[in-house]
Amino acid sequence: MRYFSSISTGLALLCAIHCALMPIFLSLMPLFAGKLAAYHWLEWLLIGSSAVLGGIPLFKTYPQHGNKIPMIGFVIGFSLIAIEHYIFAHDSVYFLTISGAVILVVVQLYNVHLLRHISCGHAEKCC
Repeated sequence: MRYFSSISTGLALLCAIHCALMPIFLSLMPLFAGKLAAYHWLEWLLIGSSAVLGGIPLFKTYPQHGNKIPMIGFVIGFSLIAIEHYIFAHDSVYFLTISGAVILVVVQLYNVHLLRHISCGHAEKCC
């Protein structure tokens, strides 16, 4: 299970980096004549795969720690990203995407913290 947590934390971090750098790449898009902008399916594929790979550890570790905050944050983070891509698809507003990615990173790190807290027997020195 730690393997999935590590993968999902890494993916959430990559997502945050991707979302932070996307405005820079979009400003360079005219150089590529808009060819990459036609691949909307790629954005949705990345969003969907990170939702699945990030959600599996959160939902599987919920019975261990019983804390709903990681799952709620996960849903909120991906909702913000989906709203940005679905409603504001043609606008240059990235606040929701970046906010959603930051929430996803924080949620994954908090989930790892909860798992460490349980695995060390609630000892304060290891948390």
